[in-house]
Amino acid sequence: NHNSLELSERIGRPLAVAITLYNLAEIRSDYGEYQEARRLLKESLKVSRRLGDRVGKIHVFGEMGRIYCRLGAWAQARRLLAAALREAAASGEALLEANCRVTAAEALAHLGDYPAGHRELDRALEYFRCSGHPVEEASALSRWAWVAWQKGEQAPALAMARAAFR
Repeated sequence: NHNSLELSERIGRPLAVAITLYNLAEIRSDYGEYQEARRLLKESLKVSRRLGDRVGKIHVFGEMGRIYCRLGAWAQARRLLAAALREAAASGEALLEANCRVTAAEALAHLGDYPAGHRELDRALEYFRCSGHPVEEASALSRWAWVAWQKGEQAPALAMARAAFR
């Protein structure tokens, strides 16, 4: 990906630069390198804003929110995910909006706001089911099961896990 970034910069393809920075950030985040991931996301966000790339901004806000979730910084995660959700709803990108809702639901649950988390999750699941996205539905259910398990709610967690892997 570093070669892709250098090539994109050399040939003047700013959207490719933003995407490459985002992809590098996801990789760094997966390896637990959150500071570097946040730095790359901020660079990607600068390019996306300069280009007026709403979808790029949504992805960056969502990934930043996920990083804050991983760090246990739920209030910051909630703020970023709310921004991602507002942008996604305004963009008309329904799948992107539904995925933002799943991550927002996770953050809300960790903040102790289960009713709001369930509402977001239910809206996302409804979209996934109605539009034929079984992989996203299973992923959402398994993530929510993990949250319920961490909160000590084993019976609902097991029911959701079974539903995710049916």
